[in-house]
Amino acid sequence: MKNKITLIAFLMTSVTIWTTYAQELHKCDSTKSFWIFSKGGTSFVAKLFGNAAETERKNVLLADSYALQYIIVDKINYLDSIEGNTDLSVLRRYAMKEAEYFTGIFERKLNITMQKLSLSPNQIGLIWSFDFPPEKLDTKPKKSPTERATVTRSLLFINLIIGDKIIGLSTSQFSDQKFEDVRSFLVTVSNSVKQFDNKTDVEKLCGQGHH
Repeated sequence: MKNKITLIAFLMTSVTIWTTYAQELHKCDSTKSFWIFSKGGTSFVAKLFGNAAETERKNVLLADSYALQYIIVDKINYLDSIEGNTDLSVLRRYAMKEAEYFTGIFERKLNITMQKLSLSPNQIGLIWSFDFPPEKLDTKPKKSPTERATVTRSLLFINLIIGDKIIGLSTSQFSDQKFEDVRSFLVTVSNSVKQFDNKTDVEKLCGQGHH
């Protein structure tokens, strides 16, 4: 698992310049947690199902077997008066900029797939992904037959807009995971994202349920 965390932290380092980021994991029990993440003075909260845990990488969490990372950027940086500024057009513009970054990292054209998502309430998102370049796959034999696979198959991202911010959540599909399971996990987490008032008592989150 340590190899997974190191890999995902490297791969998900965005083209966007990271400034002041902070996150906090508030565990209700072994089946439910709340993930509070912030940039500057703006905070958001998401509900995580399953056993969530922090990792040695400060910007990566684990929710059951899924790694999870976030980024927050200013929407204003992706506005374009000529192309239009619907939420979907802004999200596509942001995703394409990120895709250009990954193209540079891998030094090859990537097959990026994008799809509009309907999140609730009245929230749209953009999910996009690409397969990890085959030549980058670690195909070396494992030390033992029981060692868990750590080969990355795909990288998945969901972006959404709340207020004047674009929120990006990302994870990775590894060779022992099904793409649809990973996709479903990321959609579920994204669907729970809400803006969070820092004055709210975090201890009340578990009792409130956060729907």
